[in-house]
Amino acid sequence: MPGEILERAGIISFSAVLDNPATLAKWKALRAQVPSFLAEVSITRHGTDVDLDEDEMPPPGTQFSIAVRKAQADGQLSLFFGASLKRMENELAGKSVVCIADMTSMSTFTTHRSRYQRWPDGVVANFTASEAMPNPRRIAHDASDGEIVPSDIRIWLLQSRPTDSSAAFQTWRFMSARKLMSSLSNQVFKQGNDTVFQLSGPPSRRFSLSDSDLLRIADRLDESATWVFGSGHRDADTRHLLVAAEWARTYREEALDKLGDGGLDSAKAAYAAYVKTGSKETLKALSDLRKTVNEDAQKTTQKAQDLSAGLWKDLAIATVPFVIKVLSDATKSENLWIACVFAIGAAIFLGVSYNLQTFMNRRFFAAQQASRNVWRKRLNQVLTNAEIEEISEGPINESLKDYDIIKTVVQWVYNVLIAVLVLFAAFQAYSAVTAPETTPLPTAQPRSPATPPT
Repeated sequence: MPGEILERAGIISFSAVLDNPATLAKWKALRAQVPSFLAEVSITRHGTDVDLDEDEMPPPGTQFSIAVRKAQADGQLSLFFGASLKRMENELAGKSVVCIADMTSMSTFTTHRSRYQRWPDGVVANFTASEAMPNPRRIAHDASDGEIVPSDIRIWLLQSRPTDSSAAFQTWRFMSARKLMSSLSNQVFKQGNDTVFQLSGPPSRRFSLSDSDLLRIADRLDESATWVFGSGHRDADTRHLLVAAEWARTYREEALDKLGDGGLDSAKAAYAAYVKTGSKETLKALSDLRKTVNEDAQKTTQKAQDLSAGLWKDLAIATVPFVIKVLSDATKSENLWIACVFAIGAAIFLGVSYNLQTFMNRRFFAAQQASRNVWRKRLNQVLTNAEIEEISEGPINESLKDYDIIKTVVQWVYNVLIAVLVLFAAFQAYSAVTAPETTPLPTAQPRSPATPPT
């Protein structure tokens, strides 16, 4: 029979007497051909590092130390025994899948952080943890230097129950009940070997609970903790305060199994009353906030419309008459090179003018977007994403789309005008190069008046 079995995250070890030839042969075969879900099997004489030889037949009563190392995978914890979970509290953090050999396919269950399933079970199912929940350590005071209250409540909140129970589920259930009770308390601390839970009330209560007491109220603890921490970060402190007060009210030393009975319903009713009490102030502040957001959206929308109109106005008033003037003056110039320079200058002017306008517009829209991003972080605390999209982001995005359409059309017009100017300049330059040189005709000299005869 094996001695004490010690299982850790990556290895399981125990001592045993291998007098049975069949058992000894199986262990030798396992060591020679290690399955894929294991990394190594070692068999040594107890108290030494001397390995058991392949052909060796040890004397009767010889003690051996057997160590089985498990194959490691990121985000996965593998165990042979579900009862080993009680020593794996720190290992559960950051694990998406926990595989346990003494589970069955019908005993699979999930928490908000991990999936617990049979090992080895071929393909490990993908599991996505729930979104981060409020940290219980920021609400419940842990006077034991962080040894009792968990930092991630998702590990201990049940998401789906198993069809059949198992040693793994029972062990996890006990661990979960103790963690949830500490998270719902106002303060916890150690007193000897006992954990003391304190509920501020009123009335104030201070008590310890045995394993059996915690298991009897485990479902109640799970429901209350899910409402407090699983409802999001908003008002988690208030919900925790109300639940703790209701649980303190239901405490009876002679009936610990009734602890928290009806407390969640009372806490929900008290929370609804709390919300209604602050509804008038909240609605007024929300109304003012929506008005401010609407005004900001309208300003941005109007600015986008003004910028769109400005692009057309600059094009119609400044560029077209300028181009017409340049072309008409250039054609009258006796020097073709002067006409070419005029046309190139006009093209450069148009390109610089358009790019300066669009650069300033981009800078304006970027500054507005940065301002809205800062606003949105605050708005998300009181308005939903759908409301923000309806009253602010939606109208602004539509105006920006209209601006982009107009900017594209104007850009094409600018490009056409610049192309015309460049082609005209090229034509003038070509004409200047290929034009034949002409010799000017001699100018007739005026005759001198005839000299009268003497």
